[in-house]
Amino acid sequence: MTTPPKIRSEMERELYLRVIDLEARVRELEKRLKSTRAAAKTAAERKALAVEKKHKPRPRCPGCTLELPPGRRGVSCVWCGFRFDAVPPWPAKRRRR
Repeated sequence: MTTPPKIRSEMERELYLRVIDLEARVRELEKRLKSTRAAAKTAAERKALAVEKKHKPRPRCPGCTLELPPGRRGVSCVWCGFRFDAVPPWPAKRRRR
């Protein structure tokens, strides 16, 4: 705590004490805000990572390389008409553990 300047009246003394109290409150609020921001940032990062992990790449047409729509795959690409039986099937990717 700093040493108080020479105080001329009782009102100046009260104001000086109130300013010191307000400065302490501001420091406490800044500390809380900093910890809250850090917690929110890490929570958002974890959520973003979880979303990324859930995303599974869709199969693509070997002819036009566009993503195939969800559902049962037909004989040909819905976008370009490429016939899937024209090429050998792609080997399945191994799962990482």
